[in-house]
Amino acid sequence: MTITLTNIKPILTEIKQELQELYGDRLVKLILFGSHARGEANPDSDIDLLAVLKSPVSQVQEISYMSDLRVKMILEHDELVSIIPITEEDFSKRNVAFLRNIRKEGIEL
Repeated sequence: MTITLTNIKPILTEIKQELQELYGDRLVKLILFGSHARGEANPDSDIDLLAVLKSPVSQVQEISYMSDLRVKMILEHDELVSIIPITEEDFSKRNVAFLRNIRKEGIEL
């Protein structure tokens, strides 16, 4: 069974609201990528998100800040959510396959 964006839209909306509360205007954009963005998600697929933030970004610190939100999604929605923080500059300028794929197939929320 394929999971559509419609199925996870309420969860995505909640995540975006929580991140906006956490980061305010530091959150530049939130991008869905991976199997959900490609329309290939199944019931076991996790939700992959890239949080583009204004500098400075400490990967370890940002992941720590987001951990409560990730736990909440597991407990309340039975959904595993992966959120990767990145600076606005790195997202737009780094030329690595991972980011090229997100820029190509990602869906901005």
